[in-house]
Amino acid sequence: MAETLTDNQYFTEYRVFNITAGRKGGTVLAKAYKADPYLPDEERSKQKRLIENAYRAIAKMPSHSAIIGVKDFFVTEAQDKYLLLTDDIPGEILSKKLKDASSLLTLDQKKRIVNDLLLALAHLCRNGVVHRNITPEHILMGADGQPRLIDFDYARIGSENTTTIADEVQQRISNRYKAPELWADSHAASCASDMYSLGLVIFELFSGDAAFDSVTQAIEKSCLLSTKLSERYKQLPVEFDDWLQTLCHKDALQRPSPEDALAQFNALWQPKAAVETIEPNKPEQLSVKAQNNHELSVNYKRLPSGYQLTNKYVVQQPLGKPGGFGIVYKVTDTFGDVSRAVKLILNDRESVLERLKQEYRTLVKLPEHPYVVKVYDADVLPNQGPPYIVFEYLEGLDVSELIQQRSLTAHEVWTMAKQVAEGLQHLHEHNIFHCDIKPQNLIWKDGKVRIIDFNVSVDAEDLTLGGGSRKYLPPDLSITETPQASDLVDRDLYALGITLYRAMTGEYPWANVQCPPMDELARHPSEFTQSFNLTDDVSAVLLKLIAPKH
Repeated sequence: MAETLTDNQYFTEYRVFNITAGRKGGTVLAKAYKADPYLPDEERSKQKRLIENAYRAIAKMPSHSAIIGVKDFFVTEAQDKYLLLTDDIPGEILSKKLKDASSLLTLDQKKRIVNDLLLALAHLCRNGVVHRNITPEHILMGADGQPRLIDFDYARIGSENTTTIADEVQQRISNRYKAPELWADSHAASCASDMYSLGLVIFELFSGDAAFDSVTQAIEKSCLLSTKLSERYKQLPVEFDDWLQTLCHKDALQRPSPEDALAQFNALWQPKAAVETIEPNKPEQLSVKAQNNHELSVNYKRLPSGYQLTNKYVVQQPLGKPGGFGIVYKVTDTFGDVSRAVKLILNDRESVLERLKQEYRTLVKLPEHPYVVKVYDADVLPNQGPPYIVFEYLEGLDVSELIQQRSLTAHEVWTMAKQVAEGLQHLHEHNIFHCDIKPQNLIWKDGKVRIIDFNVSVDAEDLTLGGGSRKYLPPDLSITETPQASDLVDRDLYALGITLYRAMTGEYPWANVQCPPMDELARHPSEFTQSFNLTDDVSAVLLKLIAPKH
């Protein structure tokens, strides 16, 4: 089953559906390139080599969060088409978002786009790939907020001049974003020419207008950007214009590397934005030495993009809102050039350091599992800052968002249920009990779930009730007695049952209650118009999962 998205003289692009997974699940994008099955073998081999360029460009690199993933490349049985399969990421092309007044990007969103695309460009450069056609049309803004470079059809891989399609696609590559050195020599594409194109995209991102109409006009103006964006938009640092101009320098040798450009970009925001006025009685605000040697206060619940947490970690953006114990940020690990998630522990009734140690001890001794978040490190921020834990960064949405959007299929819900159950089994086999399973603590991406947030988890050496969310606690859970391990297993499974009920129906099982009642039956899943067409057997399973034991 397929949906046609694009059809031109070069290729047709489809969204291909996995019928067993439903219309919203298991899709990929298939780009079918037209081929001539009657060409001589040598010509067909050359044609195949040129057409598979996008596959070779992406497949030769390790995966990257800001670069579209590739699935497969093959020829049809009739030998008349070559098919390239890539990830189908929900989202919208950047060029459309820039033209749509109803979807204006915030400053933080724009900063994230610049940050992530510079990281993607650094990844390309390290792996010897030149995109050669970076434009707003070839940047996908995912529903998860992640920008991704797409369309590697015209990429250059290493120094393969014999298979390059530079000459053939010269007229098809965007003339507006082309670097000046490519005007005379289509084979001069490099990391620096990609940097120039990205610079023009960044100009358009912040201004709403293209910098130049064509590469010819850019050359006539010596590639000098005529608009000072910091004068038009007061939220931009005054140094922003000079930084952007270096990316668009007429001389390719004068443009910075992606790593240097990223470091300079983050530095633009740090000195002024990282510090806030002291507010009394705010435990999350801790004093640090500023460069002017005055004691100022950092609000760790609202750190700006580019804030230097440690020598190693630089803040990209917050992930969700502050929670009961702290806040999670997406950060850049500048040593490894990868994204991580850092949780700052800001609040606890007893000790934030003990809270950190409890969560870290719980996870660090746990063997890796595909459905449980991975922990890397824990420490305390410099200058008497709060303690923090470093996790793998997970792309995707938490299941509560997906329930609200009604974007999960029945197949996906059952897949998620199976995976969470396997993850819980892994935890329980190692004497760890999560104690706070709920949609917000499950991250879903591409048919795979991860259990996150072990704030209130306990292990067999400390069988306490912990915390947790009342709406997901069994009604027959005793709050006065120390629970047995079997009670905590039941608690995790009961919470999973409530989660599945909500995922299937879009609703909580009971109306107008703050926690599951002991003496009231849950509403039958078939009552809800938003629920899937559930069979009686499925409804019975859901109701049994959330029934009290007594």
